[in-house]
Amino acid sequence: MVKKILFAAALIAALIPFANAQDARNLTRAVTPQSVDQSKLPSTVPPYCNPCLFYGGDWPVNALSWVAFGNGNEYDAGTVYQYTTYVPFVVPGGQTWSVSALFTNNIFYNYVTGTNDFQLNPNTVEWTINQGVTTGSGGTVVASGTAPGNIKQTGRVYGGFYFEYTVTAALTTAQSLPGGLYWLGAVGDCTDASCEQFMYLTDTHGRNHFGPQPPKCHAYQNGPQGGIDFENTCDEGYGKGIASFLSAGVVGTK
Repeated sequence: MVKKILFAAALIAALIPFANAQDARNLTRAVTPQSVDQSKLPSTVPPYCNPCLFYGGDWPVNALSWVAFGNGNEYDAGTVYQYTTYVPFVVPGGQTWSVSALFTNNIFYNYVTGTNDFQLNPNTVEWTINQGVTTGSGGTVVASGTAPGNIKQTGRVYGGFYFEYTVTAALTTAQSLPGGLYWLGAVGDCTDASCEQFMYLTDTHGRNHFGPQPPKCHAYQNGPQGGIDFENTCDEGYGKGIASFLSAGVVGTK
């Protein structure tokens, strides 16, 4: 098993007809790095972040370069592979956030039909809020749990076969977070033997970012079945502007 990562590349389209569960985890090809001045991009709130405390920004679906990271509990040939991508967010000093929901934006791909036919099975989302995440360590779990599944299409799609969905975990009890640096995780469950899809959390070049800016290159991917032990998403050499920030958010009040 290898790192579960997707890149923007023309070769992906050519390979899709031959993709299966193992092949999709190998769809990694070179991309063209590009730099983006985030200060010149708009700050707007997507409708699914309401009331919005933080949003990392939109997936740059039409850019020459992007990367997405495995972010789902998925069944594959008798094994459930657990991939979680941890996204940093900042609660400013002197503030306390009451967090009612977490979400991640994910590419969904049905490797059997190649169509926009997706579901969570079981219909649940695993969520977590951590502090102190570093390379090789998940830090301290502040709160975690399982929420009813909620997925909604964002309207962004790449190549006619990679569809992006928002995966939202509505917390049963709002979490009170004082000022500090945190990491969120929200992954869909598709662990039944009938599951036929992959999920990848999208990156962002900062488009439509809202709220406090998290530190650059502080996201981590963890996938124990794939031999991935809290690896920094910027340590793979994608180039400036790639994997620096990811598309996820926090809902609540302050």
